[in-house]
Amino acid sequence: MTLGITDHDLLGTRVGHFRIVDLLGEGGMGAVYVGFDELLQRRVALKSVRGRLDEDSKARFVREARAFSQLKHPHICQIYDFLEGPDRDFLVLELIDGKNLKEVMTSRPDARLKSRIARQLAEVLVATHAKAIIHRDLKPANVMVTSEGEVKVLDFGLARGASTAHEDLTRSLTEDPPSAPQYDVTALGALVGTLSYMSPEQARGEQVTTASDLYSYGIVLQELFTGKSAYLPGLSPEEQLAKAREGETVPVTDLDPALTALINRLKSPAAAVRPTAVDVVEWLDRIEAAPQKRRRRILVWAAAALLAVVAVGMSYQTWRIHLQAQRIAEEAARANREAASAKEVSEFMVKVFDVSDPGQGRGETVTARELLDRAAKDIGGRLTDQPLVKARLELTLAQAYESLGLYQPALSLAENSLALRRAQLGPADPVLAESLFQLGEIHFLRSELDQSAPLLQNAADIQEKSLGPESPALAQTLSTLADVYQN
Repeated sequence: MTLGITDHDLLGTRVGHFRIVDLLGEGGMGAVYVGFDELLQRRVALKSVRGRLDEDSKARFVREARAFSQLKHPHICQIYDFLEGPDRDFLVLELIDGKNLKEVMTSRPDARLKSRIARQLAEVLVATHAKAIIHRDLKPANVMVTSEGEVKVLDFGLARGASTAHEDLTRSLTEDPPSAPQYDVTALGALVGTLSYMSPEQARGEQVTTASDLYSYGIVLQELFTGKSAYLPGLSPEEQLAKAREGETVPVTDLDPALTALINRLKSPAAAVRPTAVDVVEWLDRIEAAPQKRRRRILVWAAAALLAVVAVGMSYQTWRIHLQAQRIAEEAARANREAASAKEVSEFMVKVFDVSDPGQGRGETVTARELLDRAAKDIGGRLTDQPLVKARLELTLAQAYESLGLYQPALSLAENSLALRRAQLGPADPVLAESLFQLGEIHFLRSELDQSAPLLQNAADIQEKSLGPESPALAQTLSTLADVYQN
């Protein structure tokens, strides 16, 4: 077989029993064609390197074929054959009907597709790293997404074994199209990969490990979920290389806290801090399950809303009775009885939250809000001579507002309750810990983690000293604090 000089001259020619029918794309080193397998009657992709290969380039091409052949995975492009010709060699690959991830991201995929892509890419890394294969050039341009939303990872031309020595660093830089700050460095004996997705150790020319692929994966995730590059636009190749060496990227913002934490761990400049691919899959599972858990919690809160309103109403009526009691001679005794009654009612309401039937209580949130607002307004200027009773009632209202997902009024009431108790109680009183816990939980639900953690820790310290290490209240506080630290 005699091949033409240019890539376009190859159209219509044959390589073995494959006929070249179309040109998919071409770059500086070679091209990818659509081929038709006349023996098996199917379309394939034919990847070639332009010109006669030197010994190193030939070894790299064969290495890609071997890497592909070891990886049998539904989300990795399959290799069918390796063909040697007089002028060039070809990889015979699965022809994928879809778009590369770079194109998919520009079309603003929905959250479900983003999560699907993230999970499938992580599964690919689990499979490749289990074979001690490092991709070394994971980026959106090397990931295809089929019309069914399935990921296919391409281009293992830079893949190496985990024990392979590092490449020597040179200054050879080749700029990608100006639409994205990516610079490929692919000459053998040089720094290899794409700078805008390269790990710091790879950019420094040091030995790479599986952790390097995880760094690249973190950069891809940031771009996938934020729609923006992890680097500022307009960087020169030298500036890009300097930032890549130090792992200096744009901070992640406006994402779910758990997803933000995952991306930040993946982008850690220290390779040892990055999670493994297996860890990432488990992390993504927790992120995917979180909305379902939140929905179940909301259903419980909604179901508890009516009971909360009833309990608040009882507390409110108790307070009204207290006002009447001030006008009669037995004011002191009645005030004490009403304060005790208010506490019992409030504690009963909190216990009801834990055992309430989530199938009840729908459709009443408007009425609940009106009653809560009225009670909060009336209590605001009253009970100045009974601060602990007022603190109890304000905490009750805060819990009810929290149950309805109204965190701002809940926060204000919880802060007032804590301030009153701090002024009246000792620093080691478990009642004070109750207010600290409630305020810390509200901050957590508002994603104000830095404000939540010290409040919960203070509550836990008080509960451990005053109630003992086996206290259920302490266990609840520590569980919530663990959620804060996890996020």
